[in-house]
Amino acid sequence: QPTASEALVPVEAASEEILRAEHRASRWFSQDIFQSASRGEDRIRPLDRESSDEGEGSSDGEVEDVDESMLPKLPMGDKQKRQLKRKSDKERLERLGKRARKDAEDEKPMEVAPLEPPKSIVPRRFEKPSDPRELAETLALGSVLVESKKSRMELIDAAYNRWAFDRDDSLPDWFTEEENRFNKPELPISAELMAQFRAKLREINARPIRKVAQAKARKKRRLQKRLEKLRTTAMSLVDSPDMSEAAKARQMRKAINRMANEDKRKVTVVAMKKGGGNNRGRLEKGKVSKGAKVKIVDRRMKSDRRGEKKANKRNPTRPKLQARKVQQMKTRTNGKKLGPGSKRDKKINRGDGKGIYGSRA
Repeated sequence: QPTASEALVPVEAASEEILRAEHRASRWFSQDIFQSASRGEDRIRPLDRESSDEGEGSSDGEVEDVDESMLPKLPMGDKQKRQLKRKSDKERLERLGKRARKDAEDEKPMEVAPLEPPKSIVPRRFEKPSDPRELAETLALGSVLVESKKSRMELIDAAYNRWAFDRDDSLPDWFTEEENRFNKPELPISAELMAQFRAKLREINARPIRKVAQAKARKKRRLQKRLEKLRTTAMSLVDSPDMSEAAKARQMRKAINRMANEDKRKVTVVAMKKGGGNNRGRLEKGKVSKGAKVKIVDRRMKSDRRGEKKANKRNPTRPKLQARKVQQMKTRTNGKKLGPGSKRDKKINRGDGKGIYGSRA
């Protein structure tokens, strides 16, 4: 038979096991989650009593809605803790960035806007209208303003109308162009006055320009001088009793032909200077009459022309041969004009300095 001490060993072991289990249970239930749950139960219990008092017919298994703040908070895992930490770090960095930007904006010097000069209210300078109709209207309005003080005040009052501030730049061009054709104020001008000023403008436009008028006047003055000279010649022929009528007629025809030839003024050719300058000043005194035509030519062209004339005098058939060669060159080059010094010109040149364009001397 076992002794008393041996019989007590299993009892002590069982009691120690029970104590350890109770200790583990007390540690487990001492966590915050169970304490908050116990507080939530205390809050829910009066609600349960009230709900049971109000509705006795509700079943025991029915679940009622409870506020989230009254529910117990479950412990977060490691992953949720890491996510929460990253979120808080991100918010903290954003706050620091906003604060730094705000400090930089505060430290930035204030930008001073340039002072714009005030817009001038002085009206712009009057410009002459280019449209003949608009110009006629302007002249008619000016005549009305000058005529009487009453009409002048009426025109000033009529300037304040619904068309004065009717310009809107935001409107499209096609719309404003279409509206401007019809949306115009009626001017206090009669049709007779408009017709009068239009006729006046047509008369002004029909006048020749100043240089043309001066040239025509000079030509007319020269013609009058020649006619006066011819008249004096005719009077002297009539007064001479020694000449017959046939002789007088011959002398008169000669005078008329001489007068007609005087109109064809001789052209004076002047070679151009190398350095430019006043080429007309090189004319010798007495060589050219007053009012004669002067043509400025190139020195090279003048010498070429002189050599060509000399060559034509030596060989009368040369111009025909030269024209034939030029025609052949045109047919070969499809009508392209070749100047002196080109490859084709050097081939045709006979070696004496005289090509198809004449002498080079």
